[in-house]
Amino acid sequence: MRLRRFEAASVPEAMEQIRAALGPDAIILSTLEERNGQVCVTAAREPADETGFETPQAGGNGGFEIVDIISRTLDYHRVPPALFETILAATKRKAGDGIASLGSALASCLAWSEPAFALSANPLMLVGMHGSGKTVAAAKIGLSARLCDRPVHVVTLDGSKTGGLAQAEGLAQLLGAKVSSAESPEDLDRILNVPAPDNPLFIIDTPGQNPFRAADLAGLKILIDTAEAEPLHIMAAGSDCFEAADAAEAFSRIGARRMIATKVDITRRLGGVVGAAHATGVALSAISESPLIAEGLIALSPTDLAERLLAECGANTPNWPKTEVA
Repeated sequence: MRLRRFEAASVPEAMEQIRAALGPDAIILSTLEERNGQVCVTAAREPADETGFETPQAGGNGGFEIVDIISRTLDYHRVPPALFETILAATKRKAGDGIASLGSALASCLAWSEPAFALSANPLMLVGMHGSGKTVAAAKIGLSARLCDRPVHVVTLDGSKTGGLAQAEGLAQLLGAKVSSAESPEDLDRILNVPAPDNPLFIIDTPGQNPFRAADLAGLKILIDTAEAEPLHIMAAGSDCFEAADAAEAFSRIGARRMIATKVDITRRLGGVVGAAHATGVALSAISESPLIAEGLIALSPTDLAERLLAECGANTPNWPKTEVA
């Protein structure tokens, strides 16, 4: 089965490209209208010399068996077994192409949240394990606030590490933001309660925590309560699905209700992200797929995630059809 994506100004134009490239026997798997008005159509056909795995049978309408594609996709991403079965069961109840079917299943299985961080009335406290990308995420949230003309005040609780305060100051300079360093809950309380008539968005960057140490979580909970902040769980993609779920569960116990997945650009398998969200009920809100602050955070919807899962699987699984962009 050879899979290709075609971009055109209209569906008829895309169909002409498909017939020219894949012939009259091509099967349409999905049709999406992009934000720029372009139409993106994913089509496939089975070449005569196809080898490698058993070709799934066509469904009753002559289309390619979507459930088999989704099953292989979930297996490739190492989605945990319980969620695997839940998604497949939901997929079988939904009609549509691969992206629409998987997106609908993900919408019903996971919690979702708009990443309207710039509008937050409470301070945002970024929590997560060491190396999860909290500081870059803080910068991207700050950028979104500045684009909405809201002032930003960055508070670092990580200033004691080598270069920590300098990193925060560099971030603040980039955003035109105020920066403060707190060494204790008392420091944090004092900073947050200074009168600020311009209503800044407080973004609190915390040190990396070990979610499996009770003392780390207890200390973090004191800071969250002191600041009356919303803790945002910043989780690096690519973790083992069960380890990721355990960590997410620990951070959810201290109040994390939304999750930002980072380092998606250097991760092929996203089973850890979806598994953690499913195990905890924490809402998937946004992803970061670049270390460049200017590229910002990317809002994540069920359809967006479905397209990413299917595309990544198609591009990297042995014996899976390669995705080509015409």
